Amino acid sequence: MYHIKYILIMDYYNTLIGVLLLIVSLSPIVWLSKMSNKNGKKLTLGLAAMATPIHATIVEKDILLDMAIGLDAHDKILFFIKNNEQRTIDLELYRKCEFYDTYINTKQGSKRIATINSLGLKLYAKAEGEPPLLLEFFNLNEKIQPNGEFDLAKKWSKLITEKL
Repeated sequence: MYHIKYILIMDYYNTLIGVLLLIVSLSPIVWLSKMSNKNGKKLTLGLAAMATPIHATIVEKDILLDMAIGLDAHDKILFFIKNNEQRTIDLELYRKCEFYDTYINTKQGSKRIATINSLGLKLYAKAEGEPPLLLEFFNLNEKIQPNGEFDLAKKWSKLITEKL
């Protein structure tokens, strides 16, 4: 009888420790998910707030952790938010859009390694002599590595080029 009680108590403690470890290991994942959803909603509301005063309708949009991009295809207006900086861009003023990326070459031993420094979109104005407008999706000084920005910049380069 004593032996059975001891086994039941051991099982209870093992179960309790297992449940506590599970809670501790899953809580950061749940927290990150909630923060990501909160940032996504905030950026979506930011795009809507930019579009409302000019009576634009965002028909295409993408949102990452710290940036959002949206397009009103009818009026050809591009909305861009990154790090609390908001830009409303009239695409009628631009003739060309292309993807850009820059690299830093570093040397590790006898090997040369190219590390991506920045990437984004470059919009060329119709007006002569005006410098291109850069929409930076990723910068090495802000993040360690790209997380979806590369594919997103390529996608939006094609999308904007179709509208120009």
